[in-house]
Amino acid sequence: MWVSVAADLLTGLIIGLAGLVVLRRHPRDALGVLLVGTCVAWFVGSLVQSQVTALQSTGSATQFVHRGVLLHAVVVASFRSYPRPASTMRPRVLVPVAAIVALGYASSLIRPAAIAVAPTLFLGMLVAILVVARARNEPERGRRLARWWTATGLLLWVGAATVLRWLPDLSAQWRVFAYELGFVVCAVALSRTRLSQAALADRTLQYTDGTVLSLDQALALALNDPGLRVGFSDSSVFRDVDGAVVRPVTGQVTTTIDVGEPDEVLITHRPGVLDDRRVHAEVVGFARLLAEQHRLRRRILLQTEEVRASRDRLLVSEQRAAAEVAAEIDLRVVALMRELRLKLGRLHTPVNGMQVLVDDIMAELSEQARGFHPGPQQQDLSETLRDLALCSPIPVELNLARVAVTGSAQRSLSFVASEALANAVKHSGSDRLHIDLAADADAGRVLLTIADAGRGGASPRPGGGLEGLALRMAEIGGSLTVRSMPGRGTVVLASWPSGPVASDGVDDDPG
Repeated sequence: MWVSVAADLLTGLIIGLAGLVVLRRHPRDALGVLLVGTCVAWFVGSLVQSQVTALQSTGSATQFVHRGVLLHAVVVASFRSYPRPASTMRPRVLVPVAAIVALGYASSLIRPAAIAVAPTLFLGMLVAILVVARARNEPERGRRLARWWTATGLLLWVGAATVLRWLPDLSAQWRVFAYELGFVVCAVALSRTRLSQAALADRTLQYTDGTVLSLDQALALALNDPGLRVGFSDSSVFRDVDGAVVRPVTGQVTTTIDVGEPDEVLITHRPGVLDDRRVHAEVVGFARLLAEQHRLRRRILLQTEEVRASRDRLLVSEQRAAAEVAAEIDLRVVALMRELRLKLGRLHTPVNGMQVLVDDIMAELSEQARGFHPGPQQQDLSETLRDLALCSPIPVELNLARVAVTGSAQRSLSFVASEALANAVKHSGSDRLHIDLAADADAGRVLLTIADAGRGGASPRPGGGLEGLALRMAEIGGSLTVRSMPGRGTVVLASWPSGPVASDGVDDDPG
């Protein structure tokens, strides 16, 4: 007899201790409260079963109530990692969950249902399936194991209360021990689902792994608060990483964290999210990490803007130098050639072909001078590409769209086309080249493709010509990719973000 009493007492104490451990780490935690409630209900039921006089009249309503409380705790633990807090669950999820909890209490408070096999077995199996489903989707190993043990303990006490009745050779005492062991395993495993939770930073990084979530979005998921927002001090307001002002909405509270003068971090969240001392401390540390990331992002943006401004100044300087060279050619060299032409005309003995040569030199100098002049902001790149194709010793197929690009992009794209054609002529061994100029209206980009059907095998090398072309495109915010398989030719693709563009496809083949 004393063995049964000791086992009964030990079972209740272990259940209560599991709840107190959770409450010590997480004050006012619902799971801890329910485990302590299970302990109280267990001892009340034991007293009733022992026919304590003062409680005999309530025995039918309290003897099995510990089952309902423990089932409630299992459901709470199963939905603790749900993407939304319980108060914001959709009705299609919240209503069935509330129904399971209500049925658990009803089946434990109504004596005929409590001692019947079917209700207890049905509810136990249903909740066990729920726990197993959550365990399969649990990313943290410790909590996943705890959920499996929770399901094991649940099935053990449910089986002892129902299925084991059908084994006539099994004594009632052994069924009671199995029942008590199931409760102990279930309660301890439930506490571990809370205590084995990984650190907040680790959980947050798990959410960002392999996803496009930002750190503040991952923090909201880790805290089960999808409405959580993080703002960084900016003068008299707080702004998120996208620059939007952060303010609490209805039903939210704010927490301000000092991350070092003069910066502060504002977190808007639902009430109770940061009540846990441990969670609050982790969020403070994580807020400092977010603030440092935000400072680095701002510093990078400022440096990027400075690089862009410096590039613009260099372009202006380049255009000014080109204009000066063009003016110098016009004023001095071309003038000298005109004077030479006049003097050749005064010779008594004509010099055969000299005047024609001088005229050709003057025409070429004038053309070069026009090329040095910075053109208008929008130019037709297709005309430049036609000129390059006409000068190529290898026939070039053209598929050109009439697109407007800026002067700096005009020069860079023309340079890329010229160099790529020259490389193809020298190295590809192809008998035909192809130039395609297209406008991707959806992406807002101009695409220039130079392709050959030659030997292939080209690849950018440090300090090589292709790397130089890539750097040239990067200077104007574009990119350059090279696809070249041995024996399958080479494709050079230059892409420039032009914004909305209009195109008019024109097929032309000067070769």
